Amino acid sequence: MKPWVLRLLATLAVAALAIWLWRTFFPGPEFVLRKNLKELAAVASFGPKEAPLAKLSNVEKLCSFFAPDAEIRIEIQGYAPQMIKGKDDIFQKAGFVRQYVATVQVDFLDTIISLAPDRQTAVANLTAKIKVSGDRDFYPQELKFTFQKIGGKWLIIKVETVKTLGQAIEFLKDREVAGIGHER
Repeated sequence: MKPWVLRLLATLAVAALAIWLWRTFFPGPEFVLRKNLKELAAVASFGPKEAPLAKLSNVEKLCSFFAPDAEIRIEIQGYAPQMIKGKDDIFQKAGFVRQYVATVQVDFLDTIISLAPDRQTAVANLTAKIKVSGDRDFYPQELKFTFQKIGGKWLIIKVETVKTLGQAIEFLKDREVAGIGHER
């Protein structure tokens, strides 16, 4: 082989190694956020044989994804809207669920992440697929997660339900049945 071909191959190998090292040790925000969401879903999921100390540890780990003043606003069809504010409230509610529900399986699907121009905040729109023990079906829920970079970590500052077209139609039907908004 000619010497210039060997130099070219060596240069390409070094460049590929440098790119791989850079991406491994300095991942982009979108990669980090997707990884955090995957870990959050894993920690939010649990089975019936979770030991008491593991429950406590996993609830604490779940809370570590949230900012101290995080806010969660969830509206699930058939249930009253839920408002959870602050890490302490998240800890209590997550512990309650783990205490009184046998199993929960959470998966996040169709994640779309939008990074703000300042690269300090981001929004993740996704579909949560939640399966609870005793139910044959799962609960799909469109959610919007708002992240903020605090102390070098991406923390969740807000989670809210995204109203889908089907929910909006049901809302309008309920208003019509109740006679709200009609002037005669």
